Amino acid sequence: MMPRRPETRTPLTSLMLLGAALALFASLPWDGRAADKKDDASSEKIQAALKEAKIGFDTNEDGEITSVTFGSQEQGPISVANLKLVAKIKTLKSLHSTLSFDHVATDELAAIAAIKSLESITLDCCKFTGSDLKKLSTLPNLTSIQLTDSTIDDNGAKGLSTIKTLTTLKIRGNQFSDAGMKSICNLTNLTSLNLAKNIDDRQGRKPPTITDAGVAWLKGMKQLKSLNLSGNQITDGSLKTILALKTLERLNLSDTKLTAAGEAKVKEALPDCWVQTKDPFAE
Repeated sequence: MMPRRPETRTPLTSLMLLGAALALFASLPWDGRAADKKDDASSEKIQAALKEAKIGFDTNEDGEITSVTFGSQEQGPISVANLKLVAKIKTLKSLHSTLSFDHVATDELAAIAAIKSLESITLDCCKFTGSDLKKLSTLPNLTSIQLTDSTIDDNGAKGLSTIKTLTTLKIRGNQFSDAGMKSICNLTNLTSLNLAKNIDDRQGRKPPTITDAGVAWLKGMKQLKSLNLSGNQITDGSLKTILALKTLERLNLSDTKLTAAGEAKVKEALPDCWVQTKDPFAE
């Protein structure tokens, strides 16, 4: 038997093997450190852009941007252009606007709905329609909305009712009626609900628009821990519904038509619940 001759490699063969190895290396995922450096550079670039646009922001312990704030006297406005910049932040969880009379409308809300990482939205004095608010139902992680002193009517309430992920809803000072209450109460995962001072007249010359008939829809809200109905047309006729909400820990019925007897009944029936029946700012 002839002895096997040792395999020899020509320069061409070696080059081919080297090329194959390089191609394989190129197909592998990036080294973690290189990716981190790129992420750091990207984060620094976004932070610089936010500062230039005068948009406030907060970061977590890892340096990731988790919240942005628009609208104080020294901060940039909440505009479509600024929202498109904010949408580049993949770690963003909260969006806040602190300036009254933001008048966020259709285009701005569509831009907000494009920020898929959002968990919390706080705005005030805005102009929304039901179809506008329905766009927020596409945000998979959205659990908290605060929209105060805006134009949310019964149609707007219907739009909000499509956001099934919500656990906190604060819509103080809006314009929906008992029909809107029916829509809101479809959000059965809510643990905190603020419906204070709903009225259809900005000058306060008309009575509030939520009555005992609207409160009756709360009977299906089995997870509520905090409920604010202050400043509405609530009478002792709502007590049967309210007192059946055994999960309540905080209840505000101030500035309503609740009688002294009704107040006593609430405190007796819900001994472990913090109950407010008087407006602390009233004379």
